[in-house]
Order: sequence, then structure tokens, then C-alpha cells
Amino acid sequence: MSTVFVTLCDPPYFYRVGQTVKDLRERGGWTGDIVLITVDFEPDTSFLERYNVKTVSFPRIELTTYLERIKEKRFTCPTNDGRELTKTTQWEKLHAFEPYFSKWERVVFIDAGLRVLDSVRPLLDLEWKGRFLSPDDTYKKSYRFAIALELENWPSDLESATEEFNLKLDGNYFLNCIWIYDTSLGIKVSEFLECLKYPIWRHNEMGAMNAVLHFQHSLWSPFPVHATTGKYLFEWSESNNPGTKWENYHLLKYPRTIGFD
Repeated sequence: MSTVFVTLCDPPYFYRVGQTVKDLRERGGWTGDIVLITVDFEPDTSFLERYNVKTVSFPRIELTTYLERIKEKRFTCPTNDGRELTKTTQWEKLHAFEPYFSKWERVVFIDAGLRVLDSVRPLLDLEWKGRFLSPDDTYKKSYRFAIALELENWPSDLESATEEFNLKLDGNYFLNCIWIYDTSLGIKVSEFLECLKYPIWRHNEMGAMNAVLHFQHSLWSPFPVHATTGKYLFEWSESNNPGTKWENYHLLKYPRTIGFD
């Protein structure tokens, strides 16, 4: 079995990738392949050599028409950071499903800046064959897939997308800051690009990934809350579990009790 850890960044996020890669090697104990998808730049070769990181780049995903429609009618429930226009590099994460990665049996994608704080072994011990795995974001009852969608501006588009992808507005959904998938599933980037017909994805590519992988193809399996070590496997922040600190986790997206090294 072969596995690759994949991350991605553009120039402003390179320092975040540096922390994540360092964590993977030093805290996570990962000695295998790491691939960095670069967006519009060539990274420092000394960093790549030091941490044994391969790089790959792909043509930018075409978003012109999609973004023009969003600008025409801004989301009725604004995103907290305007990500639909200011964080379009997030769509480039879909390249983690390119045929290039089929040379490995298993892909583990991790966002730039996500902290790996303990061994990745519990992550790799999850049953992954024939699956797409990632954390469940609906730990609060109010968090349903409807919050990831524009529900008012484009009613005909919402209706068409709901029918095409079998969307469940009251269903749960996954986070895509970390995920694992079996490359034998044959997931194609073009499947996600079909979502760009509809200007309704408030969470950018995360909505499209949920539409295709969860609702259309029923491939998603959620991460367990705890690792076999007894620690939390992954969490958005320690604040979701009051009284805990970074030492209680294997992976954290936005830690509050530890900074960058």
C-alpha cells in the first residue's frame, strides 16, 4: 500500500505550509511521500530538500463566469470573510483529485497551516478502502448543509443543483481542511467543476465536494471523534472542547494553546 500526504498553497500561505510539513515530519512521524501543490509560484528549494517534499502544479481552475454571477448578486447571508471572492485559491484544492495522484493508493490532504501535534498513525489506521473520509462539521444541530448554500438569489439554480446532486439541505456535511480518499474510486476533477454552473456555494469548493462525494455518490465516512490513543483525532479548535489543550489532540486546524514554531 502506498500513501501520499498532500498540501497546497499560493505565495502568501507558504509559511503556513512550512509549519504543516515540519509538523508532519517531526511531530507526526511521517517518513513517506509529501507533495505540495503550488499555485502561481516556485517554492524555496532548500525547504523542499530539507523536508523531502515533491511539488506539482496545475492550470488554474476557470472561475470567471462563476464569479461574475456571484458579483451580480452577492450572497444574501454574507460569509464572514468574503471567501467567495477573496479566497478563490481554495478551489485549487480540487486538484488533489488529478490523475497525477493515482500513482498512490491513498491520498491524505491537509490544509496549509493545519497543525499535526502527535503521530499520524491513528489517522492512517482508519478504514479507507472504497471511501472518502473527513471530519463531520455538524456537531451543532443548527449546522445543516443549508448554511453552505445561497438559498434566495438563484432559486432555479438551487432547484437544479438539488436535483442533479441529490442535495439534502437538512443533511450533515463534512469539513475539507483534511481528508483521506482511496484513489481507486476514480474521482474526477471534472465532476466538481459541474458545480460551477450554480452560483450557490457559500463555502467555495467545500460545498462542491460535499455535493459530489457525499450527496451524489454517498462516499463520505466521518472521522471518529477520538483516536485509538484516547486523544481527540481532529478538531477545529480546542475551544470546541472547553478545558482541553493542544496536547489532547493529534490534529488541530486553528489551535489556541500553541503557536507556530
